[in-house]
Amino acid sequence: MLAKKRIFSIEANIPNTNVEDIPFESDTSLDDADIILYRPSFGIQFMFSGERYNGLPILSQDSSYRTYSRIRHWKSEIAASINSGKLIVVFLDKPVEYYRYTGERKYSGTGRSRVTTNVVTSISSYDAIPLVQRAEAKTGERMELNSSYPILKPYWAALAHLHKYRCAFEGDFDSLITSRAANKTVGGIHEHNGGAMLLLPMHAFGEDEYYTENDEGEEIWNERAFQIGHQLISEICSIADALKSENAKTPPPDWSKLDDFRLEKERKIEFEINAKAELIQQTRNEIFGLEKDLSEAGKIRGVLYEQGTPLELAIIECLKAFGFQADQFEDDSSEFDAVFKSAEGRCLGEAEGKDKTHINISKFQQLERNILEDLGRDDVEEPAKAVLFGNAFRLSAPGDRGSFFTEKCMQAAVRTGTALVRTPDLFAPAQYLLEHPEDTEFAKKCRTVIFDTRGDVVAFPTPPKSRPKRKKSTS
Repeated sequence: MLAKKRIFSIEANIPNTNVEDIPFESDTSLDDADIILYRPSFGIQFMFSGERYNGLPILSQDSSYRTYSRIRHWKSEIAASINSGKLIVVFLDKPVEYYRYTGERKYSGTGRSRVTTNVVTSISSYDAIPLVQRAEAKTGERMELNSSYPILKPYWAALAHLHKYRCAFEGDFDSLITSRAANKTVGGIHEHNGGAMLLLPMHAFGEDEYYTENDEGEEIWNERAFQIGHQLISEICSIADALKSENAKTPPPDWSKLDDFRLEKERKIEFEINAKAELIQQTRNEIFGLEKDLSEAGKIRGVLYEQGTPLELAIIECLKAFGFQADQFEDDSSEFDAVFKSAEGRCLGEAEGKDKTHINISKFQQLERNILEDLGRDDVEEPAKAVLFGNAFRLSAPGDRGSFFTEKCMQAAVRTGTALVRTPDLFAPAQYLLEHPEDTEFAKKCRTVIFDTRGDVVAFPTPPKSRPKRKKSTS
């Protein structure tokens, strides 16, 4: 009896309980899988820069990095799986294309005429698929199977009805399936080491006929979907077995691996492989370190959308950019989100993020209790300035949000002299000061306005220098 195969699915959406679903944004290794199912998709929530290039949207700086990082990850994992003789089945969905920032900048002109160009380049969902040189959106149902290639015949005989093509491609593949009218390649195979990468037209499991509605009103796969999904997985496992049997070799016995039976050419190649492996590991370690640095470098962006501890830490980084000594505080009896001081005075802050609503008065109870607890400490001589940091409607773009604080919250701020801070307002001045730390005068203005604001929302000064206007280039 054949051993049960472990099957990973990355965005392939197959109705089968024996398939392990893995999201695109995961960093899961494919080493543990016997068969991999992959659908070219970005699968993540994008943020866009608001600009376009060649008619396509440009991803934000953060989404540019995250998307490219995942594309690199899956391309590397798929390539490694091909080399290790596994079966990778790619369901050819319609290509998704955007532009992304590369992180590179170019400069032209001098003085006030100097122009900064943020370089962009295209990114496609098919960039994760090794050996595919070109993919274009093509749709249709009428297809022809290459009869001279027997390995796919049983699958196609049983499941051709499930497929409609959404993409035609070019690359290092044997053509298996072509569109009947235009003779475009819409299915192919690349065999290697007893395994293969098999490219199939997109399946139809996303269509209405495969769904039903449950008691909660949610759409779920119906019984027919699971029946066909089981059949699909069974046929794919048969293809994997057929590939193995076609390429079956006798495992070398241990005695054949002794030095007496090794060739000098083998030793040289093994040495090169080991050297490359060490270089790859070194590069991976460097990338890991750079990714940590990148996460730290962009920490202040959390004031735009975070809540809880990540929001508190992002606020503290902004306050440090303003010239405050700032940190969280915790001892046996007290815990404060932020305590920060400067030559102008000392503040104590509470922070709260709300997904889809305003910041309400309830947070004032905690803030006022913290002010009194802080005043009771032996090393504190006078009450700290109270500051309430609010990140209302945090999942919406800053320009699309309503009032951050309720009317009762505003009234309580007037009564107590509390300064109210909309956390997204921290970003622009902190961003400027991190890039212009020498501007101590502007930093002082940012600190002073917090102390001067009583019972109102803090209006931070506008950074004195506008940031370079972004221009696009594909060079």
